[in-house]
Amino acid sequence: MLKPFFYFTLCLCLCLLGCAGTSSSPTTWEDDGGDIAGRNAPPPASTPVPPGNYVIDPERSSVSFTINKNGKPLAGTFETVVGSYTPPLPLLSDPNKNQEPGQLYAAVEVISVNTNHGIRDINLQAGAYFDKENFPVVEYRGEVTTNFGGVVETEGTLTLLGVERPLKASMTYTGSTAESRVHRGGFTIHRSDFGFTTGLANDAIGDRVDLELELHWVPAPSVAEAAAR
Repeated sequence: MLKPFFYFTLCLCLCLLGCAGTSSSPTTWEDDGGDIAGRNAPPPASTPVPPGNYVIDPERSSVSFTINKNGKPLAGTFETVVGSYTPPLPLLSDPNKNQEPGQLYAAVEVISVNTNHGIRDINLQAGAYFDKENFPVVEYRGEVTTNFGGVVETEGTLTLLGVERPLKASMTYTGSTAESRVHRGGFTIHRSDFGFTTGLANDAIGDRVDLELELHWVPAPSVAEAAAR
């Protein structure tokens, strides 16, 4: 006799979780509801990307993160990554010095967050966490100050929940050709620096977030077309 009521209650909870603007999210990443069968892939990227010589190949690029939840590491990824990159111009008289810095832009779309747990991903997109309705993108804009010896040094601004903070990052690069190149690296941020404090009071969710990036760059369409002429 209780089964119909149970199923009705479960469906109602799922609907409420999906309404980020009208319901609050749990502060401890509740997992009791289980995963959602047939999790849909995120929609195609919709974030405008500034022009550059190279653009991110979304099929091969990845941004992953690790954070402590209830004292244990929890890993996740953002499946939609976009960006553009223009390398610095070296001085003709000294190729180990830059004539002017390069430009790097990289962004992840909040709707693409994936922790391999559907309900938790819905919670993370909602207002108490990433708040996708108001802040659908986490983005980085920086200047490439060094591009020698297999290392790329960038200095710029990371924007999360509408809050901007300076960020320096160091990445290695390979495949530095006209056809492609790959940047790999990582950095650490603290959620509290961006006002992202849900779960901090009771230490249910850690403050430190470690991020790892693997960015595959291919010539921007305009650059590729010009090279083919």
